Amino acid sequence: MPLPVALVMIMVATTSGWTASGPITDDISWAMKLRVEGDLDSKAPLVTIVALVMAFMCGVAPAQQSQPKGVYSFGPDQTIADITKLDWAPLKLPGLPEGIEIAALRGDLAKGGGEILLRTPPGYVVPNHSHTSDEIYVWLKGAFTYIAADGKRQPMSAPAYISLPGQTPHGLECGNEQCVFYLRYGRPFDLEVHAMPPPK
Repeated sequence: MPLPVALVMIMVATTSGWTASGPITDDISWAMKLRVEGDLDSKAPLVTIVALVMAFMCGVAPAQQSQPKGVYSFGPDQTIADITKLDWAPLKLPGLPEGIEIAALRGDLAKGGGEILLRTPPGYVVPNHSHTSDEIYVWLKGAFTYIAADGKRQPMSAPAYISLPGQTPHGLECGNEQCVFYLRYGRPFDLEVHAMPPPK
């Protein structure tokens, strides 16, 4: 069935790696270990930062509890989200410029298997970074440039798919319109920010 361009429905169903199932609950914190380099000098000390980030994550919820805005479930371990109706919150992490927003779909980023949506303004640059976890992107809206570890730049447009193993440095640059993309991490979330490589 055709869908309006403005309406994107995501149904996520997995069979392993989850600590809970059911409706997404409100205002659950997860702890994320962040390692951020102090400056562009390769000899700069590596600072370990532990941050508590508020988001809406999937958890065990009583059947009578109301669903968060834009999220529906019609059976066990089902998450159906209308992206146009989700509640978004600022994502504030050391090393990330202001302006990026998060809407959590399900899972627990601290334990692995977290699934989220991110939204950026036009021209936003996600700095060169890596994660211990493998990472899957599905780009839903907007043109962007993928920046590889060696500085090579690959222009892309939505819809697009990116799959990266853990410890893969990369950056992203949103084009001249808002970008929206889905992310899944198979292992507990962490973030290491690196110096941006010179373009090739």
